[in-house]
Amino acid sequence: MSKQLVKVTKEGHISYLSLDSPANLNAMGLGIVSDLLAALIEAEADPGTQVIVINSTGKFSAGGDLVSLNKQAKAQDADTLKELVEAVADVILYIKKMTKIVISSVNSAPAGAGFSLALASDMI
Repeated sequence: MSKQLVKVTKEGHISYLSLDSPANLNAMGLGIVSDLLAALIEAEADPGTQVIVINSTGKFSAGGDLVSLNKQAKAQDADTLKELVEAVADVILYIKKMTKIVISSVNSAPAGAGFSLALASDMI
């Protein structure tokens, strides 16, 4: 079983989705992106949730997980990069169409995909 890379907690009507891969500065790899999308879908479907806050353990997000992509690219082809870009786009587009308020609680300077994640939110 893989480590959950997004921790979900709930306080009242607020669901907190915490990026939880501080060792790599919460870089957006396929694991964290798919966990985030699943958590967003669950929070959107929860009738008790009115606000969703995306935050992080450690720094907010250093962008795409280039270290992981570089290792995978040596074993595979450009499809891996395309898959990650599409997965990040799916998260961004899902946030934009959500009916609930999404807030990104940014505690550092996000880069690349992390910056896109923050910008997709209703409030930073």
